[in-house]
Amino acid sequence: MQRAFLSRGSSLGFASAGIASLLCLLEQKRSEPLKAVECVGRNNSQEGRTWKEFGSWRLFPDRLRFLLPSPPVLCSHPRSPPESLISFECGFSEVFERVKPAVVRIYGSHKDSPEAAKFMGSGFVYKGKGGDGDSNHPVAMTAAHLFEENPSYAFHFVRTTNGQWFRARIRGLSSLADVAVVSIETRRSLPEVTTDKTRARPRQGAFVATYGTTQFANEPVGVVGIVSQPSQTFPQIEDSRIKFIQLGLITIPGMSGSPVVDTQGSVVGMVVKKFQEYGLGIPIHYAEGVARCIEETGKWDPPYLGMVLQEHKQRVVEGSAEGDDTESGVMVAQVKGGTPAEKAGIRTGDVILQVGAETVGAYQEVLEFVGCRAGVPVKMRIKRKQKEMDVTVIPTTQRVV
Repeated sequence: MQRAFLSRGSSLGFASAGIASLLCLLEQKRSEPLKAVECVGRNNSQEGRTWKEFGSWRLFPDRLRFLLPSPPVLCSHPRSPPESLISFECGFSEVFERVKPAVVRIYGSHKDSPEAAKFMGSGFVYKGKGGDGDSNHPVAMTAAHLFEENPSYAFHFVRTTNGQWFRARIRGLSSLADVAVVSIETRRSLPEVTTDKTRARPRQGAFVATYGTTQFANEPVGVVGIVSQPSQTFPQIEDSRIKFIQLGLITIPGMSGSPVVDTQGSVVGMVVKKFQEYGLGIPIHYAEGVARCIEETGKWDPPYLGMVLQEHKQRVVEGSAEGDDTESGVMVAQVKGGTPAEKAGIRTGDVILQVGAETVGAYQEVLEFVGCRAGVPVKMRIKRKQKEMDVTVIPTTQRVV
């Protein structure tokens, strides 16, 4: 017992001595400027890797480098590039600097008083190249409900964050997708955003930010938060074709149409609705797909499949014992005659397991992964009774009543 006590006391003594030495070293270094260091991982899997992303680690002087714990493993998600613009010292400043030049304020005015333009909401330039001809004007994207709530405005304008005013024209909008496309009437090229091309939604808990203008202020604002839920649905919103990105950041009135950006400054979504004090966005790959159709035809006709879908979950039974696992999918509750679904061989009672390479568990996911264009063949994996098979559906815009 005494030996154990002495051993414990010796450990405490060594720990106290170590803390005292550390304090002396810190006191000695306090008057010296802190040197930025690169912390190298000591994990076998991360040996020799430089950790530049964690700005707070760079505040340690070289002599304390050995005290650093093994650095955390970087996120390996496919839509998380290795370089981040955020840092301990500057926060999201670099992110906002990247997206700011492409953000615009949208105004409308009545025919009898075009000079009395009133603020409507935010938007962002996603095609900035200018030139001769109507089709070569810079193009901005925003939320469609901004124009639907103000139908009496005859003229529209945009104002950039550096104070330039331009006439604007609505190229088209979709109420169903809540996406509008605005042509900015100038031959000059304007700064444009960088959009995420992975088609993957941001992860739950990932840092995101939005940058836009507000209804009662003159200057744009930036707001930082996280992704609360990347694929959210609400019983009150029955007509939604797609799951929302629920944002854990405050959304101020006037920020509808603002871009949602990740830590690299790439746009991953657009703010379209508000849930209590927080924002709901749609993924940028969906918004861009709708916008391209509007650019080409002036409208967006959603792809039509011709079947009624409902969620399907079935408990898996193994042997004589009932398991806890469930088999997910989307059940086909009805197939209408003469539709793309019937022509593809889909029957009532089939369960859709995959659309393309994506596993589905809700009807909104089926509609999202089908895409935004009619006439493009879509491969689906379905299950009929106990047999899985692949079918190819070619959506149309012609609806069968």
